[in-house]
Amino acid sequence: MTGARPGRLDETVARWVLGVARRHCDARFSLVDVGGHRSPLTTAAPPRLGRQRPEHLHAWSRTVAALDGFVFVTAEYNEASSAVLKDAIHLVARDWHNKAAGFVGYGARGALRAVEDLRQSLDAVGVATIGPQISLTLAPSFWTAASFVPAARHAPDLHALLDQVITWARALRTVRIAVGQKRDTTASLRGSRLEDMRFRPQ
Repeated sequence: MTGARPGRLDETVARWVLGVARRHCDARFSLVDVGGHRSPLTTAAPPRLGRQRPEHLHAWSRTVAALDGFVFVTAEYNEASSAVLKDAIHLVARDWHNKAAGFVGYGARGALRAVEDLRQSLDAVGVATIGPQISLTLAPSFWTAASFVPAARHAPDLHALLDQVITWARALRTVRIAVGQKRDTTASLRGSRLEDMRFRPQ
């Protein structure tokens, strides 16, 4: 769930996505609410400044780091995705590296521009974005949480999207493991060189 505005419909759509996703026995799914985390927009310092992170940002970092793949549910805000979400992505950029993401957009035009905007933000932090998106093209002004009923074609399309996200997430997990092992090996070699320099007999 990516929105933070009052009256948002993200949860209704997200719970439909979660219900479909849980029919896949080969993966585990959970609902993550970006709006439910304290917004880092004004309270978190960018990591590059070296300041101490607030605890809520540490919690968000742990949430992202623990997951292999994502399906973003988003509406469209002024021809873009949620500013809260984009900020949350970039403040924990390293936790997104080499992961997979799919998209479910809802709105008058299926949130097409919001998803494209979100793809760019995720591309910048090394996420493999899966397409095509699921577009729920219903006018929000005539659509409430109680009246949401997806079209018959949407469930099969969502199953196909989930299959792709799961496949890519598994493949990229092996990449992250390999990158981590290479990093550990490099650090070990550097440590050995320092020890050699420190204790080399004269």
